[in-house]
Amino acid sequence: MKLGEQLVESMTGKFDPKKYHDTYRERLEEIIDKKLKGKPVHVKVTKRKATTNVVDITALLRKSLSSSKKRKTKAVSKKASKKAKAA
Repeated sequence: MKLGEQLVESMTGKFDPKKYHDTYRERLEEIIDKKLKGKPVHVKVTKRKATTNVVDITALLRKSLSSSKKRKTKAVSKKASKKAKAA
């Protein structure tokens, strides 16, 4: 959970609505205006390609957590071995 929170925090920034442009709304308003004026409306229908690069984020987070646990275990064992040598 903590890793997910860190990820979200690192990607969070100030929202600037000027960066975004609503092209869907503009096209829809143009179509509505044409219909209101009685002009013919020709809508181009596009087919979307199937998504092939789907990422299982849960699996990636689990992998990241397991690798961080392994690193912590190695760090703890190194500290223990140093203490044993010092004693």
